[in-house]
Amino acid sequence: MIATIRSGVLFVHTVHGLQPRMVSPNKADRVGLHDAKVGDPVLLLVDSGNVLLDAAKADQPWPDHRMIAGTLDYADSYWGEIQLSTPDGPERFEVDSLAGSKLSVFQEGTPVTVELDADNVMIDIYRRR
Repeated sequence: MIATIRSGVLFVHTVHGLQPRMVSPNKADRVGLHDAKVGDPVLLLVDSGNVLLDAAKADQPWPDHRMIAGTLDYADSYWGEIQLSTPDGPERFEVDSLAGSKLSVFQEGTPVTVELDADNVMIDIYRRR
């Protein structure tokens, strides 16, 4: 549930003693929480490293995610975009600000699978085996 909103940042309190979360104004706009109000219930998706991947209003359908497999061709040094070679040809994706730091451990030419949110933004990346 959204506990507080300050300067556009949503402060979300979770149940069962989980760590409280913040959703930036940019992410809130992208995931459809731009008109959220204090007290609104929200759903959060976090990865195994406890990083926020996605959020949605509890009364809305969960947004579709896609997985794309390919070879990492390019990762911008500021982690703003990546390019992959896929069986369907080259693909370019914007990178979510919270997912960008994960790119530092991948070199060009690495086989990867990326997870994209409903807006086609990379929210997670995995090394393919």
